[in-house]
Amino acid sequence: MGYITFEDYKALGYDIAPEGRFERYTARAEAVVRKYTFARIEAMHPPESATDEQKRIAELNRRGMCELTDLYYLADNPNGEKAREMQAVTSFSNGGYSETRAGAGTNTEAQMGIAEIMSLFFTPEQLYRGIG
Repeated sequence: MGYITFEDYKALGYDIAPEGRFERYTARAEAVVRKYTFARIEAMHPPESATDEQKRIAELNRRGMCELTDLYYLADNPNGEKAREMQAVTSFSNGGYSETRAGAGTNTEAQMGIAEIMSLFFTPEQLYRGIG
C-alpha cells in the first residue's frame, strides 16, 4: 500500500485527480518523495501513540503527496477543465503596454513545483541532503 489512499486525498480536501486515475499519479508522487527523502519515510499515518507534532508532520507529508499527485495529473492533462481553471495568466495588455510570459506546464515549471512542494510539506530532517 502506498503513502496515501484516495480516501485520504478526499478527506484532506483534494479533488483534482479522479479516482480511476489516482493510483497512477500517486505512485509518481511516492517515487518523488522516496527520491527526495532518500526513502526515509516509511509511513504517513502515525500510530495513536505519536506526539501531536509527529501527527502534524504526518498530515503535512500527506498533503505534500496530494499536491504532487495533483501536479502530475495536471501536467498530463493540461487541456482539462481543472487545468484550465488553474492556469495562470500568460499575457495581458493594459493601456498600450502588453506582456507575454512563457506558457504554463513546462518541464522547468514542473520541476520548480516539485521542489517547492517538497520544501513546504517535508521537514528539513526528512530532506537533510537538500533538494536541488
